[in-house]
Amino acid sequence: MKQRSRPNRIGNYIAAVIVNIILLVVLNKLPDWNVRGLDPSYQDVLWVINLSLGVQVAGNFLLIFFHPLYLHHLGQALFSAFSAFAVWRIYQVFPFDLTRVTDAIGWFDTFLKVFIMVVFIGTVIAGSLNFYRFLRGVFFPPEEE
Repeated sequence: MKQRSRPNRIGNYIAAVIVNIILLVVLNKLPDWNVRGLDPSYQDVLWVINLSLGVQVAGNFLLIFFHPLYLHHLGQALFSAFSAFAVWRIYQVFPFDLTRVTDAIGWFDTFLKVFIMVVFIGTVIAGSLNFYRFLRGVFFPPEEE
């Protein structure tokens, strides 16, 4: 029987820190690059994007040094909570105006709103599952073989 790989590997945390730092830099530079389709209200959601990514950088950095499986799941649940908050705020503000890109895709704004809501729901589900796994790991730790 094939044994599943454990998700709490140091390399995963290092990669997550690097990717999230890159995202922080790029997403903060978008307004300077005058990206078409990005509304000035993007500034209103940038703080919550930075908060979510900052929590993930800090949390994954800590998990590099201390990474029991139950703590991994708690971290993932917290990351999902902050991400869900950011996605919800993006949905509320919707800092995009894709009609600036081309008039032919006015329907794409509606599609993007639906997609953002699906991402929100998926993030909440993932966070809930990880919180359950955290609780299960704390109260019913797996037996070592």
